[in-house]
Amino acid sequence: MTDNTPEENKSNALSLTNSEIYRMSGDLMMQSENVRWTRLNTLLVVDSIFLLAWAAVFAGTEYFCLKPLLLTLLCLPGASLGVPWAFLGDRSSKYLDDFHDIAKRIEELCNVEQQQRCFGQAEERRDPLRRGIHRFTSSRVIVTWLPILFSAVFLLLVLASWLMVH
Repeated sequence: MTDNTPEENKSNALSLTNSEIYRMSGDLMMQSENVRWTRLNTLLVVDSIFLLAWAAVFAGTEYFCLKPLLLTLLCLPGASLGVPWAFLGDRSSKYLDDFHDIAKRIEELCNVEQQQRCFGQAEERRDPLRRGIHRFTSSRVIVTWLPILFSAVFLLLVLASWLMVH
């Protein structure tokens, strides 16, 4: 292992232009968006499988002494996955916002003409959608609250498993 002097470290430093950082921010933003929606889609598929299994056992079988327990066990993964998935969705949304803000800042620093500011224009469209009634339909709200909603549904199904089985 060698110890580099500050001058050697400076000469080895990675030098990036605003153009390269701008391009990387856009790429990272697209990657974040894809990861965010892929995570949500994965959760929805998993939750759907457990919902279908619960419904099949609930409606498709006669009562037996362990039926409420089996129905409860089918609800546990769906109930417990929602909260961590909501945190993942929120974290992905924050990364997306960070990359967007970096690209928007570069547009401002480089004096890009207003009509060519892709990220600045996107911000102008996004901003009103994050206020008022529209904020409930934003992608951030969907990827954060939909998993929690599904957890609540599974908790209600646990209750139904014990109350409605007989």
